[in-house]
Amino acid sequence: MKKHPSKKKAFTFIEVLAALAIVAMALVALIRLQLVSIDITDKTDLANHAALLADEKISQFLTHNILEPGTTRGSTNYKEHDFHWQTEVSSVIPSEMDPDDMDRLHRLRVDVNWQQGRHKKYFNLTTYTLNHNTHEIKTRK
Repeated sequence: MKKHPSKKKAFTFIEVLAALAIVAMALVALIRLQLVSIDITDKTDLANHAALLADEKISQFLTHNILEPGTTRGSTNYKEHDFHWQTEVSSVIPSEMDPDDMDRLHRLRVDVNWQQGRHKKYFNLTTYTLNHNTHEIKTRK
């Protein structure tokens, strides 16, 4: 009886190269996905900062009861981005409101804009409030 030499079972060079190419393509896709994720996180962080800035400006106006009609502007820097803001206080006169109370209802609007890459981004926050001090003064007369 003749024995046949045993064939070793192994991967060929071509099979190893093909496997490495597939792994390399998967790694490139994962790295690209990670970069996109970082970019989205940065954009979200800037938008969140704009929202917090607008909320801060509204809080300042309401805390200090600055409800005289007018506009103020300013800017601030966050992570090498310039954020420009503008606040506008205006009186609101609904048709069913008593003319003596017309100066009580105010609209407070804050606009924030910043440059993000080649695009200019905008955020707006608006609230309505009653000027309670005006009402108290009128009722004391």
